[in-house]
Amino acid sequence: MRPELQAKLLQHLNKKKADGGFTLVELLVVVIIIGILAAIALPSYLNLTASSKQAEPRTFMASINQAQLARVNKDSDTGYATIMDDLGLGIVKSQTASSSSSVYLYEIATSGTTSLTDASTLKDLKLKNYSAGINTFQNASNLQVNTMVVCEAKVVPTAITTKMSDVAANAIAPLACGSNSTAVSVAGK
Repeated sequence: MRPELQAKLLQHLNKKKADGGFTLVELLVVVIIIGILAAIALPSYLNLTASSKQAEPRTFMASINQAQLARVNKDSDTGYATIMDDLGLGIVKSQTASSSSSVYLYEIATSGTTSLTDASTLKDLKLKNYSAGINTFQNASNLQVNTMVVCEAKVVPTAITTKMSDVAANAIAPLACGSNSTAVSVAGK
């Protein structure tokens, strides 16, 4: 290459380097790429956060069932707990939607040999509600059997409601989920 062409090329490159910055086209390409990545990643992120929020009630419901069973096995005269504080799990009994940082409201209802628990969404209508139950009954062999079930609603609620359990309780049969929910965990059939 001729020396004068080399000199001109070097001068041009030095001048371009001194100008610095990015062109409008380069910036536009970067913004478009970031927009495409955000459009792909945001729905996945939202689904993952909803799944993680729904892990709380599934875990709490199973813990409540286990604590109820432990309470009855320890002292059969005591019966199932009627309030959360009696279980010693550290789960807040009830909260209001306006003052709570929690996503779910937990409630217990007991009747004889059955204890039902609900986890109703307080704020986020994209989350599913949960019901759980524990039941003690005599089987065909006249043995005492404990059954536990945790049910997840099939659809997200259309309004914030509190309803006691979508768990079918029967004093002589195992617990089962109702028609509007599916079993997340079942124990002691």
